[in-house]
Amino acid sequence: GAAYLVYLGIKAWRAPAVPLESISTEAARPVRDFMGGLSLTLGNPKVILFYTAFLPSFIDLTTLSYSDIAIIAAVVSGMLFFVLVVYAWLADRSRRVFRSERAVKIMNRSAGTVMIGAGVVIATRQ
Repeated sequence: GAAYLVYLGIKAWRAPAVPLESISTEAARPVRDFMGGLSLTLGNPKVILFYTAFLPSFIDLTTLSYSDIAIIAAVVSGMLFFVLVVYAWLADRSRRVFRSERAVKIMNRSAGTVMIGAGVVIATRQ
């Protein structure tokens, strides 16, 4: 595992800096994209663990009324909406940044350095 991480790091370090503009993308398919995102979200084990293990430690589920459930659902939905809007904004900003060849090269070399470092740490601890 450590040698493979070092190999991937060297490969990332040497990778050509290809800006995002030059990468072709397929046309957007809204329904397919939505269904893919929905299935990914519904199958996320962190969400399932949150609602079955973490949330009940703060809220007594036996005393909840329908209005309490509606309030919790509204708060959770509002927070998720806010967080996802921030993620979308950050993705848009990062897309603008990674249009330059220099930024892509820095990202490749940073990722390569982290992978090489992780490989070295794993190799020396065994």
